[in-house]
Amino acid sequence: MGKKRLVTRSDFDGLVCAMILRELDIIEDIKFVHPKDVQDGKIELSENDITTNLPYDPRVGLAFDHHESEIDRLKSIEAGGELVIDPHARSAARVVFQYYGGKEKLPGITDELMDAVDKGDSA
Repeated sequence: MGKKRLVTRSDFDGLVCAMILRELDIIEDIKFVHPKDVQDGKIELSENDITTNLPYDPRVGLAFDHHESEIDRLKSIEAGGELVIDPHARSAARVVFQYYGGKEKLPGITDELMDAVDKGDSA
């Protein structure tokens, strides 16, 4: 399995998602995009992409989100790749962190960093 490309927002949550996925050696490239451009289909995506904190697009292989509004929107979209969504998480980074094993698998990702991204994204 080759490395993936991360497609995310250029905010603190997106940066922490990138840190986590780099720590796990899953991604080789990062593309920062605007959510509306993804929703409008303006961004080229493939099954080799992982998205975080963006509107779900069925072309991607794996997507992470924490927005409850996305659950309602997805009822009208045919799913493609795997979607990991937790509306109770305070950030997409928290969803990614938990999905990949949390502190046990990612000891280099500090509680302070995770608390900061949770606080920043839910403000």
